[in-house]
Amino acid sequence: MSSQRSSLLPGGAWKVLGLLLLGMGLTACPGDPDGGMDAGTEVDAGESFDAGETVDGGAPVQTLMEAALLWDVDVQQRFLVAQEAGGGMVVQDLASGEVRTVAPPVEGLRFTADGSALLLWSAQAEGLRSAWLWRPGDSQAFLLSDHMQGYILMQEHGERYLSFIEQTPEGDSDVRVVDLDGCTAQACSKRTLLRVLEGVPALHAGARYLWAWQGERTWIIDLVLGTVQDLGMPRSQLRISPAGSRFGVLTPKQNVQVYDTATGAQLWEVPVEGTWVSLSASFFNEDTVTVNVRGVQGPYESFPPVRSFSCTARGCTTLSWAKTCETFATRTQPLLFCSGVDCFGVRCSASYTLLKGAGEELANGGFIDTLPAVSDDLRTSVWMTYSYIVDRERRTLSWAPHDAGGSSGVLRYPGQISVNLFEFIPGEQRFVFLNPKQTPVGATEYFVSVWDGKTLQEVAPIASPHVRHVVRGQPAALYMNETVTDPDGTSRVRIRRFAL
Repeated sequence: MSSQRSSLLPGGAWKVLGLLLLGMGLTACPGDPDGGMDAGTEVDAGESFDAGETVDGGAPVQTLMEAALLWDVDVQQRFLVAQEAGGGMVVQDLASGEVRTVAPPVEGLRFTADGSALLLWSAQAEGLRSAWLWRPGDSQAFLLSDHMQGYILMQEHGERYLSFIEQTPEGDSDVRVVDLDGCTAQACSKRTLLRVLEGVPALHAGARYLWAWQGERTWIIDLVLGTVQDLGMPRSQLRISPAGSRFGVLTPKQNVQVYDTATGAQLWEVPVEGTWVSLSASFFNEDTVTVNVRGVQGPYESFPPVRSFSCTARGCTTLSWAKTCETFATRTQPLLFCSGVDCFGVRCSASYTLLKGAGEELANGGFIDTLPAVSDDLRTSVWMTYSYIVDRERRTLSWAPHDAGGSSGVLRYPGQISVNLFEFIPGEQRFVFLNPKQTPVGATEYFVSVWDGKTLQEVAPIASPHVRHVVRGQPAALYMNETVTDPDGTSRVRIRRFAL
């Protein structure tokens, strides 16, 4: 599914910074609006383009469905899922064009990575949801539960399973687990591994261990052995690793302790340097914990001091002296994205850094409109930056290489542009976005465009930049909703495929 992007401000700090700058008449550092990156090759973003051109000798645009809204396309591009106008969920076989209705309207859905199944779930009604599973070849999705509480989780790393909470006839809550590969329309066994008599627990799906918590209690469920362990502490005190094989706590002495989930044995404990007002911690991977700290604000400081640490069994290393860092998910591996405020006297500016780990900086930027896009091979990122005070409407789209031998490039725009589509094509060093152009009458027309840091290729115009989309690779393609207004004033929606 497409990634959701929005304007990015580092917490509430920028609201405060804006008030300080505007209310006190301060001037921001005039600095480079490109966020300090090498301007490199500059491309004219105002080139003309013949919308009738073809790409690589083939038709760049296809209309796949009429009167339907796009939801998703599997990674292999075999099936497209949509919702028919006024109807239910349909799956289109992209090879044959065949369309079949598989489920009623839903709130969400997700394909497995291999495209072997599609999970769908309904909106909540009177505290309950329904969930279905569809497999290629099935005439329709089959019901997993119509008494589901909360959301259903899919785990594809390690043990492959679905987990959810199901309300019993007595009103209790059962933690259910379903074998992702063994569940079919003909037979789908649900295992009940835990029953909670009061309240509805929440879940964390790990590679082998399923975590459940409710109130002051936390349970660890071993999916291989089928055993359940009551950990004896509330979830609020715990930090759980992404795969669930470790858990950690912050001690009153501001130390980080990490434990093995299987045995409960403490693996390591390290101190966080300094004395801080507050600490927050989260696992970056199974062996590394990121700790963000905040100190006491001084009388002449605009903001309280902050710092970020990377902690392992060998100790804690500083990630950033004046930023806090959070895990940044990419399609291939997690990175760290650090944000903060750089102040020199009364002059302040935004500061962002993208890290692979402690001491492994990939790129950085100043004020940005959205999170950077990162290529799957981690060689490049693309940033949309601007100056907060000096011509704040102007935008610079920067191609930032992560290695010393790479070349950079920029596209400049006189005003803010849509970042609804803002990502690399999977597996490629090409970035796809919406390129705005001014028409002769002063209106703005958006073109689906592809950029490799040097050459800008405009694929085709679109009617609206604010639509749902899915980008896929091998072959590179963009699937997008489009609302079209006909000459008689009526509008219709359709799903289009753009060859990239």
